Amino acid sequence: AFSEPLYFAHYESDERRAIDSYLTPEMDVIDLGACLGFTSCYTSRRLSDSSTLIAVEANPQVIPIIENVREQNNSKYNTPHMLQI
Repeated sequence: AFSEPLYFAHYESDERRAIDSYLTPEMDVIDLGACLGFTSCYTSRRLSDSSTLIAVEANPQVIPIIENVREQNNSKYNTPHMLQI
């Protein structure tokens, strides 16, 4: 699960406020630039089981970290990465 100091501190605070303000449980979401997967997990907790969340990250080296964060937080979302052209 999220480390409490990281989760409750200021990390991604603007993003969390936007998620809390605008996201409704029935929305489908694409997280472009998922980085470590923090906002993807945060978003996932606010979505209904029928919603779809896809976390996209351009750096394939980060995908294992995102997947690890997803598993540790029992989040359900896909993690494809963008092909560099």
